[in-house]
Amino acid sequence: MFVRPSMATCRDLEGWRIVSWLREFDLTLCFEEGIILTSLLTILLLSALCRIFTLTRLPSRDISRKSRWRLWAKLVRSVLLFDA
Repeated sequence: MFVRPSMATCRDLEGWRIVSWLREFDLTLCFEEGIILTSLLTILLLSALCRIFTLTRLPSRDISRKSRWRLWAKLVRSVLLFDA
């Protein structure tokens, strides 16, 4: 398949167009993977960094017997839910 030099990262026939001309009511693969997915991953990364920053600013909590019991209960519950 011949790839134009301007489309070096996109190997699809439709190229970087927004709307597909091969399929009705569909976006092109290069647009979905290159523009939409990258934008969503960037937003996710920025929100995760903001959340990490706010969590590091919180005061640390004391570990008690009750908090350890709750942690183990949550771990067991999540294992049982994901195992099923």
